[in-house]
Amino acid sequence: MCGIAGYYCWGNTRPTVDDWQSMWEENQPRGKDAAGMAFQVNSKTVHYMKNDTLIKPLINSISPESYKNIAKSPYLLLHNRASTKGPPGNDENNHPIVAHNWVVVHNGIISNDDDVLEYLHKDSPRKAEVDSIAINAVLDHGSNIEESLTNLSTLNGTASIAAIPFSDPTTVILARLNSGPNLFYSWDPKDKILRWSSIEYSIK
Repeated sequence: MCGIAGYYCWGNTRPTVDDWQSMWEENQPRGKDAAGMAFQVNSKTVHYMKNDTLIKPLINSISPESYKNIAKSPYLLLHNRASTKGPPGNDENNHPIVAHNWVVVHNGIISNDDDVLEYLHKDSPRKAEVDSIAINAVLDHGSNIEESLTNLSTLNGTASIAAIPFSDPTTVILARLNSGPNLFYSWDPKDKILRWSSIEYSIK
């Protein structure tokens, strides 16, 4: 299993660097094959970084400009990958999965990804081998966010998901599929920050 974590801020307060790095590092035992993150830039763009490495090397590669953007972003999606389908040496297989107009991080296993992609995109080459890309495909098949979420029911397997549509980069969707892996939540009413993590103690 992989590990996902992140936060969404409704107010002006943002988690500290130590805060989000601790959540990320505490999820690392759940996945050591790759690490990645996604955040908002200028309310119009989703920026993402990922590599087949542990967290520290990826953090050390973050530029000062990216750190500034993370500090201002109202949300941050984090992922630690334990690879199952698709080698981590191909970054397209690592999370965030960026395809079909969505940015997705996923913990779990989708078992009918081949059938889903064959049905929805039979005339397009598959961008990545990883099963998670089927999540992007079914989300993109909806005409609005509500329909996109309904389409998740066509997937077989289990999933805890955080996703961002490129059509609205200010929106983050959290979902669990078929009683998927645990996703723990923590709401800070003072600073209006929602945190989530695959590891319960990382958000206390």
